[in-house]
Amino acid sequence: MLPPKLSANDGAVDLEGNHSHGSSALVFSLLLGARYKAERSDYAAMINVLVHHEVADYSSWKVAFDSAIDLRHKNGERGCRIFHGAGNVNDLTLFFEWESLEKARAFLGSEELKARMTQAGVKGTPRVDFLTEVHNLRRSAAD
Repeated sequence: MLPPKLSANDGAVDLEGNHSHGSSALVFSLLLGARYKAERSDYAAMINVLVHHEVADYSSWKVAFDSAIDLRHKNGERGCRIFHGAGNVNDLTLFFEWESLEKARAFLGSEELKARMTQAGVKGTPRVDFLTEVHNLRRSAAD
């Protein structure tokens, strides 16, 4: 369970979420730190998966890929981005966010997925990398 959400005007809050009006910056700091750690541990459990393969025909492959959206979600996929080579629309790289390493490995190693990939026109053996994010930097037009 996460500690209660706090604001600067809440005063001190004990571990049960009870408010007191003494000056307890330490308790506030500990609870805020515990909330951050709990939220980050959820985030850190997520795994990224990079899949690279070639397909016979992108349009046909995409129809098959889209038809499996519920299957992927049920097995732990949280999101996906699809890229193709600048000079070859059939050379694909997929970047997935997955709920956990265990779920990603189980799904990507399943016989059902292998059969679906073959039916979708995937050529050869895909390259699969399991990744965890170390650093993220996003820029805006204001930078």
